[in-house]
Parts: sequence; structure tokens; C-alpha cells
Amino acid sequence: MKKLQYILMLLCATACFTACSSDRESNPVFEAPTEFKLNTPALVNNLYDLKNSASIVLTCSQANYPYTAPAAYTVEVALSKEGFEKEAFKVLPTVHNKAKMEIPAAEMAVALTELSGKEEAAFPYETPVFVRVKSEIPNTGNSAETAIYSNVVELPRVQVYYAIPPVELPTQMNIIGDMVGWKWENAFAMIPTHSNPDIFWRIVYLPEGKELKFNANREWDGGQFGAKATIHDLAGAGISGNDNIKVAKGGWYLVIVRNEIAGSKLVNHVYFAAPNVYLFGATNGGVWDHAQAPLFTVPATDKEEFVSPAFVAAGEIRACVNLNVDDISGVDWWKSEFIVLGGKIAYRGVGGDQDRVSGAVGQKLYLNFTDGTGKVK
Repeated sequence: MKKLQYILMLLCATACFTACSSDRESNPVFEAPTEFKLNTPALVNNLYDLKNSASIVLTCSQANYPYTAPAAYTVEVALSKEGFEKEAFKVLPTVHNKAKMEIPAAEMAVALTELSGKEEAAFPYETPVFVRVKSEIPNTGNSAETAIYSNVVELPRVQVYYAIPPVELPTQMNIIGDMVGWKWENAFAMIPTHSNPDIFWRIVYLPEGKELKFNANREWDGGQFGAKATIHDLAGAGISGNDNIKVAKGGWYLVIVRNEIAGSKLVNHVYFAAPNVYLFGATNGGVWDHAQAPLFTVPATDKEEFVSPAFVAAGEIRACVNLNVDDISGVDWWKSEFIVLGGKIAYRGVGGDQDRVSGAVGQKLYLNFTDGTGKVK
């Protein structure tokens, strides 16, 4: 009998051990990788001429992850081995999914140009370059846990040419200044212009003696600009300032920003124009050009509303500004049109034709550009 009891106890223990083992296999516990090697190229002592090369080929081992998964590799470069410890390195933008990586030479040239801090006249020049690779498993919910860095490999002879990232027009623009307490969360978003990606505009009230500036991003990232832009004072605003733009004459303005690419630089133009708002189309009697369309009245303070003339006919309500000021031309009225939907000013921007709103004879359109509201009554 005792012998039978011993056999049963042994069977239970074995079953329990098997169940625990099976559970561990079906729910593997992640263990951070500890081994990941970047190989030294066989021809490492040859000259790497970035100007006349399409790519540089690097290979690495696969990190010892506890399970099989596709890894993503990013390449980092520095001008010294210590650069990786001192945050003096650049991450190249291309992400590789194979342990054999073809590094675009142009990407490396841009990174090394920025790291060098040298003027264009100092290029080309030869320098050692230090490279490491980060491996991680993407889309895990916490890829940082899977990240591991390789050893550092030196490429002793790299010929670097002057390379800068391609300049692109910004896709958004914001106004910040005293009128919003210099807080980016309160900044005025400018309106993009349909079919004219270089132009942004906004009707805004600028207090007397106060300052402002602009930036594509709503942050202090170095891209902000003010008085260093090319200023076009078309409304007697009395612009001054060395950094911020200071407005001597307070009031309402049509503020326009036009960006242009000049070689490798982005040039900013800022226009201060009269705050003319036009009633267009059916409700004005069928006028479709700025020269004849009636204007809204302009309020004296930032709390009051722009008011259209009374509608002379029933039909669709259309309103716009005129962006053809100074050296800007050829911008059709509908590219800067807007209406009121649900009590809010709705700008067409770069979108398609908007939902239409109709008005009756004798009604007027009221617009508050400070809080973005409007109404028809």
C-alpha cells in the first residue's frame, strides 16, 4: 500500500513539473539581450569618399534575444569614440531590417557636416568616423526594453563633403507674442492658402507697442523668426525691433507670412496689410472680384465683431480676404475664403469646397476673429 502511495506522489510531482514547464514555454519571460556585435569592415583602412559613394556597407551579428523576432537597426555616428558618451552623435534616419546594412552616403555626410560645425569653405576634409548600431524589436509596446547597442567601430579615413538637409516649406505657421502671453498653447494658428503652400495668413488684433514673432512649430525649437524676416509694412503699423517684431500702431491687421526657398535657406517674408474682409457672391448681388465686392466694417477693439453690409439678395454666403498685396499676385479669392458653420469661423484652407450656408435679404454676417466665432442675423 505504501509503495502505491509513493508511486502516486511521484506521478503528481511529475505532472506538476510538466505543467509548470509548459506554462513557462507558452509564456516566455523576456530577458534583455547581452550580446550584439558590429563587425569591422574588411577594407576598413580604405578611404570612404562620401561624395562619390552611394552607400557604405556594414554588417552585424544578431543580438541574442530570447526568442526569434525581426529586429530593427539604426546607425549612429560620431567624430570621436567619446562622442557617444557626451551626446555628440547623430542618428541616421534610415532604419534597416537586415544585419547587412547599406548606409546611404548622403545621410552620413549630412550628419557629419552638422557634427563638425565647420563652415562650407572647410570642406571637403578627411576625418576618422566612429559608428555604432542600435538593435531593437519594434512594435512590442515597450521596444526600449529590447534595445541594445553594439560595440563602436572606427572608420579611420572618411572624406566628408559639405551636405545639409534639403530645405522644405513649412506646412503650418503660428503667431506668438504679448497678445497671447508668449505661451505656445495660446498661439494663433495661421491659415494655409489653397494651392499656395508658401503663404499663410490671419486677421489678428495687435496691441500698440507690443511684440510678436512666428514659428512653424508651437515651441522654441530655433525655427522662430521675427524682425530678421523681410518685413512689408503696407498698413502703417510702424514696425521695429531687432529680434521680436514691435508694432507701434495698435489695431487689426491682415498678417501674411510668405516663405521662399533661396538655395539652401528658407527666407521669410511678413506682410502687415489692411484688415479688409470682403462679402462675395450671391448675397452681395453677384460680385466676384475684390475691386467691387463690399467690405466688412472693422471694429475698434479686439472684443468686437467685423460686420458685413446687409445682404442685397438671398443665396450662398461667401467671405474672403485679398492676399494679392505688394509682391504677391495671382491668388484667387476662393483660396482664402471662409464661412460660419455651427457658430464658428470655418476656413477653407487647403481643403475642398465647403458646406454652403445661405442668407436672406437684409441679414448680415458677424465675425469675431479673436475667439473664432460668427453668426448670421
